Amino acid sequence: MEKKTNGNNFFDTPMIPDTQYMKADIYEDKTKYNIDIDLPGFKKNNIKVVYENGYLMINAIKEEVKEIKDNYIRRERFYGEVKRSFYIGEKNESDIKATYKDGILNISFPKEENNKKNSKIMENNLELARFLEERKNEEVRLPISEFDILKHKVTKVCFISEDKIAFYDCVKYLSEFFNIVIFSKESDDFINGEIILKNCTKGDAIKKAVDYLGGKIEDTIAFGDSMNDYEMIKDAGYGVVSYLAPEKLKAIADDTFDDPDNDGIYKSMKKLELI
Repeated sequence: MEKKTNGNNFFDTPMIPDTQYMKADIYEDKTKYNIDIDLPGFKKNNIKVVYENGYLMINAIKEEVKEIKDNYIRRERFYGEVKRSFYIGEKNESDIKATYKDGILNISFPKEENNKKNSKIMENNLELARFLEERKNEEVRLPISEFDILKHKVTKVCFISEDKIAFYDCVKYLSEFFNIVIFSKESDDFINGEIILKNCTKGDAIKKAVDYLGGKIEDTIAFGDSMNDYEMIKDAGYGVVSYLAPEKLKAIADDTFDDPDNDGIYKSMKKLELI
């Protein structure tokens, strides 16, 4: 097992699938998750498992046998290199175990204790806190069974899932048409966020409003608090974000505001001499 500490995060590094040759089964028991990967015909010393920034990356090489034969009718056996990655979150390297036997690579790692998981759910996740507050207030939502794609236009989908591996495995099919916005942290044992149609962000809305009103984008001011505001804060002339906003959002903002329940936005607008 090797571990790398320097590397890009999920938004900058694509998944590396090679599912034609690396079919995988993912299953769980009471204490751990298991991944079984088919790698028939590979030598153990040609299989490498690397843990980096929450990802397991598997690389395997099958060297071609240098035989000179001029009587081949057909050759189908695979030779070369295959790669695949799985997001498993923040783990201790020593807890990740890998074995290879009878052409199957097994990787296992322990589950996180439920009390640790529950203590993280609400920490610095404003969108999830907002969603749970709406549920507590008995907000009425239609069930998915009543959704009709021919009648309802959808530009954004909100999601919450405990199966991070399955979600990230779907991203490669979505990223061509959608922006994937993650609100949870890599260390969380769940994932929540939004799937937003490209060219239909809050930043695009500001541009359309400015064009309609005949204004200038540099005269706009935007307030936001989570990653679904990223394009809006980036495109606006002046961006103000919550002091609890993710660091990536604060990095492109011009200023921050305090808790709105404590008049944070009012104070910010006074500071900007808007009121």
